[in-house]
Amino acid sequence: MPTLRLVALFCVAMLAACSNTTKPSELPQFAISGVSVSTDATVKANSDIAATTRTAAARVGRAYSASLPASVPRKNLEIRITRVHYKNAIASLLVGDTNRAMGTARASGKPAKPIIYVDAGGAVINGVLGAAIAIGSDKAKIDAKLAVGLAEAAVAAAYDQKSTPTFARENLQNGKVSSPARTAPVKTPAKKPVKTGSPSSSTPTS
Repeated sequence: MPTLRLVALFCVAMLAACSNTTKPSELPQFAISGVSVSTDATVKANSDIAATTRTAAARVGRAYSASLPASVPRKNLEIRITRVHYKNAIASLLVGDTNRAMGTARASGKPAKPIIYVDAGGAVINGVLGAAIAIGSDKAKIDAKLAVGLAEAAVAAAYDQKSTPTFARENLQNGKVSSPARTAPVKTPAKKPVKTGSPSSSTPTS
């Protein structure tokens, strides 16, 4: 399944799990216009989790801004991924374990806030079955799920929320999230041909 499709499905599924009745007018009034994601050197993911997180955060951010006035200021969202942990077979067998990711998020002009996403579904099954699941898991799909979860947490933190508001979830589910605006190519006016006069072949007579 293509990464973008996977991100979209995870966004819808994960946002549906939260319940936050905050209204658009109750949020800090700005729209996320750009997202940048960095990863610490110690982060060892199985795919380009930074790119997937950036795609997901931009999509979730548009779910918020779709209900905000068009005149609100634009801000960039900076996400730093500091740790990605995959469910460990031995830990799952002995004490229980799950997939999780953590980092920080900061909107322009605001302090960074810690963010974390824990795969609650992965935490349910442990023991022998959990160990078997940890060994046979598709790490690319896990990365996509962690990326979307962390992206959702990052956007929520930027808006001083602990979870995604219901209105943003509904915007995403109802298809009100537009694609990123594309800048039209700048048309360069065609250069007019320069007329060069040919030297006169006649010699003025005196």
